[in-house]
Amino acid sequence: MELEGRVRRAAAERGAVELKKNEFQGELEKQREQLDKIQSSHNFQMESVNKLHQDEKAILVNNITTGERLIRTLQDQLKALQKNYGKLQQDVLLFQKNQTHLEKKFSYDL
Repeated sequence: MELEGRVRRAAAERGAVELKKNEFQGELEKQREQLDKIQSSHNFQMESVNKLHQDEKAILVNNITTGERLIRTLQDQLKALQKNYGKLQQDVLLFQKNQTHLEKKFSYDL
């Protein structure tokens, strides 16, 4: 009889342990599902942030390229203006020289 009692207690304890094990497995499965959801959400957020970063980078690179082109164009225009200014200065000097020459000539003629 004592042996039967021990067997029953052992069976009851085994059943209780099995129930606890099943509870823990269920809880573990819930936590895994939660972790999967969190990981999925994190991955989605990272993809969104990466896409946003790539888009912003593309815009900035485009702005830099456009700015560089504008700078080159303005530099070319500045060179052309400086060249024209140099020619105009030469023309002014030539005009002044001619004017001085003509003034001298007219003053001698008078």
